[in-house]
This record gives sequence, structure tokens and C-alpha cells, in this order.
Amino acid sequence: MRSRSSPLAVAAAALIACALPRPAAADAQADAAMKDVATATKAVQSLTADVTMSIEMAGRGQKLSVDGSVQLKRPNLALIKLGAPFSATVACDGKTLYNVSATGYTKATADPQGKNIDAMVAIPVNMFFDQNNLGFTKLADSKTQLLPPVTLDGQSYRVVSATGTKPATYTMKLFISPDNVVTRVAVQISAGGQEEHLTADLKNVKLNQQLSDTVFAYTPPANIQQASAQSDDYSSKLVGVGKDAPNFTIPTPTGGQVSLTEATRGNKAVIVNFWFYG
Repeated sequence: MRSRSSPLAVAAAALIACALPRPAAADAQADAAMKDVATATKAVQSLTADVTMSIEMAGRGQKLSVDGSVQLKRPNLALIKLGAPFSATVACDGKTLYNVSATGYTKATADPQGKNIDAMVAIPVNMFFDQNNLGFTKLADSKTQLLPPVTLDGQSYRVVSATGTKPATYTMKLFISPDNVVTRVAVQISAGGQEEHLTADLKNVKLNQQLSDTVFAYTPPANIQQASAQSDDYSSKLVGVGKDAPNFTIPTPTGGQVSLTEATRGNKAVIVNFWFYG
């Protein structure tokens, strides 16, 4: 004998299903907010601002702060200057994109829409040209949710969180100004049992100012050499599994030096994290 669901039971189940909270609603609100950002940002013809960034290793007392300035203009003009310890410049004159550090520079053909202009940790800068560019990941690869609005320094912001697990577990908060432009980002990244906190904040933001194309004319400093082209055949240079990596020494954020030998002493492994290469 086959059992049948009564019409009353079916109706009750339908009412319960309708009453249950739907997670997709929050995603829909976040998607709508980010569509507002894309529409508004694409309409902005120029942006100038001061930029402040910080990188902090939770629980280790290590914090790195960087200040700089930003000048951006459509379709693909940029002059981004980051102070010590990055001491880097990203410049695009519309034809050539330069990434300059204290040790050398690279140059590449500029993308017509500026989508290869990337200031890495300064995620709000990346989003001016490509609203999908969240530095180390893409907005399209993240799960988004609209959070309650916040007020910072007297300014009201809508906030959208973006979370994901690649390349590491992260939670990113995108702060949307009343102009519907992302001007602040706060990120928490978890990897290898450690946490990093990153912030990037655009201040003194000015939109649609008159900027001459000559502002973006750029020549790398004469005392800095162009980095040699790298071979695409990396496999022959990889260190074998189970083999010791060659020793190297790099500067620390506080101005000292640390070698791989020193860092691995008493430890099973060391993670070297490169957040920005000028």
C-alpha cells in the first residue's frame, strides 16, 4: 500500500519552506551593491588620492605600513607611487606599463583598458580599472555578502564581504563610499596556521579632476636597470621535493637582514610570502 501526503501536509511544508531564511538574498544584495560599484566606477574618468596600506602578522608583533599617492585616468593611464619599504612605482603612459622597484624595473605593453595595472595590496586602486581584480584573487571567485553599513571618520560606507579559500582562506571587506566607489579594503588571510591582516585606504579622494595626459609621461630612473626577461622553462630550475632550498638573505620590514638558514633554525619549514613586486 502506497502512502500519500495529504494536501494539508503539502501546504504546510510549502509554508515552512517559504518561511525559512534564504542565504541567497544576502548574496543578491551584495551582487546589487557590486553592480552599483562597477557602474559608478566605470563612469569615473579620473581619480587622485593618497593611499595608506598596512600588513600585520597576527601574534608576531610585525607590522608594515606604507604610504603613497595615486593618479588614475581612463582608459589606461596611471601613476602610483609607494613609499618605503616598498619604494615602488607603477606607471602607465597609455602605451607602456612600468613596474619599478629599488632593484630594477620591468615593462610591458599596456592593456587598452588598464586591466594589467596592478598595485597588489592597494586593492581599491586595482578596482578602478578592473572591478573584478581583488589583488590576489577575483571577485567572481569569491562568495559575497552585504554587511551592515558602518561610519568611519564621519563617512558612511556600505560594506560587502568577499570570502574564499584560494590561494588561501580569506575574508575581505570592501567599503563602498557614497559615490559607489570602493575606497577602503580590509583583509584577513589564514595560511599555515598563521594570520595576516591587510588594509588599504584611499584618502583625500578626488573624482573627475582635470588631469593632462602629460602627467603620466614616465621614464625609469637612470640608475635602475631593466630586469632581464625570464625564461618560461621553470621546471629545470625547481628545487626537487625533499631537497634543501638554496640559502638566501633578504631585508626585513624593520631594516635588518634575515637569511633562510637563520629563519629555519629550530623550525620545520618557512613560508616566504611575496605581496608586491614593483
